[in-house]
Amino acid sequence: MAGHASPWAHEWPAARALAATGWRDMTRLAAGDIEMGAGIAATNADLIRARLDELRAVLDGWIGDLDAPDGEMPDRVRRRLADARARLDGGGR
Repeated sequence: MAGHASPWAHEWPAARALAATGWRDMTRLAAGDIEMGAGIAATNADLIRARLDELRAVLDGWIGDLDAPDGEMPDRVRRRLADARARLDGGGR
């Protein structure tokens, strides 16, 4: 995706400042040696693919909830948020 500019790119410095050291730690591989990163990705392709498939499913679920008819959307989003909150509080996976 070289050369692909996000319409939100102007917000990245603020997001980075808010994320503090977590951003640095989570992006260390991306900031490192490209050949090493490619090797790590190749070695772990199946695991990376599985996590990306899970992420895609979550994002598709959110999109489906947000696209639901007006009468259903708030309840669907409320349930999704309650589920996420329960997991954060230790009540889920």
